[in-house]
Amino acid sequence: MSRLAIITGITSQDGSYLAQLLLQKGYRVHGLCRDMEKSRARLASFLGFPVDKITLQETDITDANQMGELIRSLRPDEVYNLAAQSSPARSVQNPRETVLVNAICPLNIMEAIREAALAGTTRFFQASSAEIFTDRAGAPQNEQTPLGPRNPYGASKALAHCLVGSYRASHGLFASSGILYNHESDRRGKQFVTMKIRDAVAEALAGGPCPVTLGNLSARRDWGWAPDYVHGMWLALQAKSPEDFVFATGTAHTVRDFVEAMFRRMGNVTLRWEGRGVEEKGYDTSTGKMMVAVNQEFFRPAEECVMVGDCSKALQTLGWRHTVSFDELIGLM
Repeated sequence: MSRLAIITGITSQDGSYLAQLLLQKGYRVHGLCRDMEKSRARLASFLGFPVDKITLQETDITDANQMGELIRSLRPDEVYNLAAQSSPARSVQNPRETVLVNAICPLNIMEAIREAALAGTTRFFQASSAEIFTDRAGAPQNEQTPLGPRNPYGASKALAHCLVGSYRASHGLFASSGILYNHESDRRGKQFVTMKIRDAVAEALAGGPCPVTLGNLSARRDWGWAPDYVHGMWLALQAKSPEDFVFATGTAHTVRDFVEAMFRRMGNVTLRWEGRGVEEKGYDTSTGKMMVAVNQEFFRPAEECVMVGDCSKALQTLGWRHTVSFDELIGLM
């Protein structure tokens, strides 16, 4: 019989791409959701997504009893925990919700696997984040970089990351964390800055609100293509032994680079930059029109940290590498 996988957060960018990958590999896929009708509609909105080939199940992943019953009944081969409260800014306003979803839910899943005596057969993947690292560690970061999260989101992900290591060591669970750096696609949620930039640039080029207003243009991030990263998730659970892996491109780009590339790709507009810090502005070199401005309110704490990952372990152990360049990524979005 084909392998069975459970995916939490299946309606997310990563969850949908992972489901497609697993289906292509012959898996039976169960996706956990809060609202069947809304989840089916969202997945159907993704171009080419085979909604009828997956099984959606309404499940409260914060309920340990529900998760326990589900794991015992399905006895999955693999569980991928991609569900998360994923906004660092929102985590400051809602720390309890953030810790519940991001840390207690993976704990519930691992405990359910242990209690069902499936530690030797069910493999577990936890979607971790570069936000777990300290901003004083330098760049690039790897699996040995000290933890030192700067907000409740990062703290909750760090707790889950440590719990994975604990269950691996104490209970023999095949549990791996993927430390995922920023990864994008046209399925990315509208609340993320990359999608806000894309949509704002499209509106500005169509005669809408202009200039595009952003925060720290010098903030540097390691941006990759989402399908590459979900492939890494699957590879992590096919390894001989459970380990943690950084998935990243190894190259950082500024927000300035991102918005500049988006204007170039979407409207063949080249920007000229003037000023510094909150006074910096971007002008269309052809018309002289101001296209980009900065607003101090959009700055995030600790953005001077260069978030760029060293994925050499994933390359050496799993044979994983990213396949899409930064410029290609902008085009695909």
